[in-house]
Amino acid sequence: MVSSTKQTWRLRERRRSNAGKRRKRQMRVHGTPAFPIHPPGYDPSAPDAKRPAREKDE
Repeated sequence: MVSSTKQTWRLRERRRSNAGKRRKRQMRVHGTPAFPIHPPGYDPSAPDAKRPAREKDE
């Protein structure tokens, strides 16, 4: 017969390892969804737009 402490620990370990298993598997397979870098209506002159790279003076 197993002690109640040992049984509780095993139940907790099992619950922890199974928690979110379906979600974790889904995220591993699909990862971050693709999204457009410049969505439609993007304004390159907007204040938060990325600045063009400066050419180095030689």
